[in-house]
Amino acid sequence: MSKRLCKLNRHDITAQLSDITHLVSAPKYICRSCARSSADKNTLCKPEALAVDTKLHDVSLATEIKPEPALQRVSFESAHEHNVDAKHLKKQAKKQKKYAKKLSKAISKQEKLLRKQQKIEAKFSSVNQRLYQLQASMTAPKSAESLH
Repeated sequence: MSKRLCKLNRHDITAQLSDITHLVSAPKYICRSCARSSADKNTLCKPEALAVDTKLHDVSLATEIKPEPALQRVSFESAHEHNVDAKHLKKQAKKQKKYAKKLSKAISKQEKLLRKQQKIEAKFSSVNQRLYQLQASMTAPKSAESLH
């Protein structure tokens, strides 16, 4: 493979797919520029060796990491009973508060956009009504003139 991975176009990729899969199946290097990974550093723009911690990798595969519920409420008394760090709870509460603030901002923005849309729709219907009346008034006199 003569080109770097970031320089390949889709036709090159389809033509050299087996070579590419061998390069990326067990990566040893990562590119600092384009974030691609490869087993050969000559196929990357700015290669940097991957620092792989085998102990951490084995533990993460063996144990399943469960995400914390987003809005879990725990009192400080029960936290001390369960040996949970108070600082962690404060951080979690701060994150929840920040998330709630972000949600309320989004809701108020949506309400504002809804009000704007309703105003525009009302204006659009009044313009359409005027246009319809104008068209009706323009067609009515022509039929009266044709009778005379």
